[in-house]
Amino acid sequence: MGIKTIELYVRSIDKRVIITDKDGIREINPIYLSDNILEAGGSELKILINLETAKVQAMTNDLFFTLSCGKQEFEM
Repeated sequence: MGIKTIELYVRSIDKRVIITDKDGIREINPIYLSDNILEAGGSELKILINLETAKVQAMTNDLFFTLSCGKQEFEM
């Protein structure tokens, strides 16, 4: 899929998902957020992240991909 990084910004008033891929940097809209699941995207790309297990799935053109994360960082 060419995704290099996924950055999550989850604050009480600000929820954003920034994707860096082969085409550059873009922001996708969060659709759903619970204690353990974050879903973001639109018709072109959807990202589903399990916040407990760090499992990341992406969907584009009706194809599902499971992504592996090599590095996780958390900031407060």
